[in-house]
Amino acid sequence: MKQHKKYKLGMVGLLSAALLLGACQSKEVVEVKPPVQENMKLESEQTGDKIDTTQPNQTYVVKEGDYKTFLESYEKQYKEDGWDVVLDAKPDFMTFEKEGKQVKVMPVETEEGIKVFLYEEVAE
Repeated sequence: MKQHKKYKLGMVGLLSAALLLGACQSKEVVEVKPPVQENMKLESEQTGDKIDTTQPNQTYVVKEGDYKTFLESYEKQYKEDGWDVVLDAKPDFMTFEKEGKQVKVMPVETEEGIKVFLYEEVAE
């Protein structure tokens, strides 16, 4: 009978330890990244802990392309990657959402081509 109690206590202790260890393990967080077209070259990117939310997270330059149709082709790529359109204000900007993240895409026509500003934020 004493041996039976020790066995039960031992099993409860092992199960408790296993549950604690399982709960303490961190789950891998997969970062959702916006798609980038081949013709988009990264010009600047905010990194680190302190991100200025008034500035774009990434800025790309597209040397050759048409400002008026850029978002149409870029929208197709977002949709193929599983993003949903939240706001469509073509050709000025679009907002996409996937897995709790929103990305606002704002192309601007310049002498160098098209500058594409990406603003990322957590969806509300």
